[in-house]
Amino acid sequence: MSKPQRGFSNKQIAALSAAAPLGVAAVGAMRRAFVAQRNGAGRGNGAQRGRPAPRRRRAGRALNMPENLLYQERGGRTDFTGQTTKALQRQAWTVDPASSNMMAPRGLGYYDAFSTFAASAMTHLSIGPATPIVAKTTCLTPTGDPISTDWKYSAQMLVVGPAPGVTQAVLYRESSGVANDPVDIVSYDSTQLVSDTPTETIPTRCSLRVRNFTNQYNVGGLVRVLRATTGMYLDPDYTSNEALGSLMQGVRDHRRTVTYTGPEFLKAMQKNAIVADQSRSLWFQDNDVIAKSGQLPWFQSHYDLPYVLPDSPPGSGTPQTYSGTKDVYDFTGYIANPTFTPLIVIFEPYGSATAPAAGGANTYEVIVQSQFLAHYRQGSMLANMAIEPKSDHAALEKHRNHEEARGSVMQAIGSGLQAGGKWAWDHKMDILGAGALLM
Repeated sequence: MSKPQRGFSNKQIAALSAAAPLGVAAVGAMRRAFVAQRNGAGRGNGAQRGRPAPRRRRAGRALNMPENLLYQERGGRTDFTGQTTKALQRQAWTVDPASSNMMAPRGLGYYDAFSTFAASAMTHLSIGPATPIVAKTTCLTPTGDPISTDWKYSAQMLVVGPAPGVTQAVLYRESSGVANDPVDIVSYDSTQLVSDTPTETIPTRCSLRVRNFTNQYNVGGLVRVLRATTGMYLDPDYTSNEALGSLMQGVRDHRRTVTYTGPEFLKAMQKNAIVADQSRSLWFQDNDVIAKSGQLPWFQSHYDLPYVLPDSPPGSGTPQTYSGTKDVYDFTGYIANPTFTPLIVIFEPYGSATAPAAGGANTYEVIVQSQFLAHYRQGSMLANMAIEPKSDHAALEKHRNHEEARGSVMQAIGSGLQAGGKWAWDHKMDILGAGALLM
């Protein structure tokens, strides 16, 4: 009978008994290994006799969220439950917010201004403290009318972008059948920027959503979308119907323009703007400032002779005379030298509101949401809410390249709070408790 195996577990005793036929040397080696394991050898500091040593995190290793762990690229989420989900919620805002999909629950990426937190915006280089703000603009006329496709003269071109002023979108359309009459425009202003006007801004995001809400009646027509990469000259006083028509034809023929039919807008579609000029995206531009045409070299070089200005008054046949003191609004300056890519949507003519029997018009809900890093008057409440934005050139380039790869294609977002959006809303307090700022 073998002697008792003191200090060993039943499993170790069984292993020693099974090794007996292998000889004394094999049993001895196994005994020494078991003794070393029991005494904590090889388990690092902190191991206790008979207990496993606590697992230690490797020093200096960054905590990284697995890419697309919570949400897939086109919506939805991986089905995490219990402790795993709670742990991810706690960790999500301890890492680089731009690499965490927690901030984009609908899966439209870093540049999605509808789903991301304004405070998560990054800059290429440090810019100092600034206040992250959100500006929402619903594209309705002063009388409350949405965009309809029954404009009597031509197509209508909507230009959207995070301009340094209250206006975030302008609808351009031909004013008459006379080629040299000045164009007709409708400006869309953000109520938030009207109420709380910053002194300077840097745009960080801008997204556009379009939905045909008369789809119960008509779903015809064409809508063309282009995320423009260069500026355009569209001063409302100095642009003629002929010049606008030529520009719209250029948008139609652009290789990156994507054409949609009415039925594709039964659910809302979204498009995000991205950085067009990296150097200009680091400038704080004076907000809501009206310049004079003589102060802008690009304006005079384009609109002065030999350029033929529109007639004044319309239909007179007498072109206007260039003025160096004419007001140039901030949105006109933005689309001439864009910081972020302007989003262009052409609504082709379709239907008639006055003759429904012949085919009614489509009516579109258009919502723009912009985000900025802003400066406010020192001592004001919004100035005191300034933070130091994260600056990371490499991360921002990665997100820009990812969004640029989508071209001008819009993405369907469904309606209401989808699976991802609803999950983020239901867990908003967990996200806030982890340090996120819900703006």
